[in-house]
Amino acid sequence: MSSRMMLFVCVLLTSMLGQLPHAQGAGCSSPAGWCSHAGAVKRNLDCDGDGVSDVTCSDSNGGRWAILSKNKCAVDGTGKKPTSICPAAFGCSPPVGWCSHAGSVQRNLDCDGDGVLDVTCSDSNGGRWVILSKNKCAVDGNGKKPTSICPKGFGK
Repeated sequence: MSSRMMLFVCVLLTSMLGQLPHAQGAGCSSPAGWCSHAGAVKRNLDCDGDGVSDVTCSDSNGGRWAILSKNKCAVDGTGKKPTSICPAAFGCSPPVGWCSHAGSVQRNLDCDGDGVLDVTCSDSNGGRWVILSKNKCAVDGNGKKPTSICPKGFGK
């Protein structure tokens, strides 16, 4: 093989090797210190079903960050990603106006132990609503859920 052909093969292999982690599904990684603040939860999972691992971060203040393979693993610094970008990591999202009445308290937490955030709402009149990931985030409208459905969410 000529030296020119060997150089071509080396360049081609180097180029291909740079693409292998995504092709094999190794996925994105986060920089040191990313998602290490108080109340933060970092997850490695496939957000968009492409077989490549993405990285998400959510915190107790409602911040949502994502490093997505479809964005070439670019680091997100905004903390304002919509829940729809990775429902498995960010959980259910209530509709606008849900749990906004006087005396209501909304909480985002994992009620059913599946690792996905659910949403609860309770009010000063004893109303209890819940949006569970295991129910495909279906909105609850009756306000009569038992406290046992999410003890942490309803303060019991």
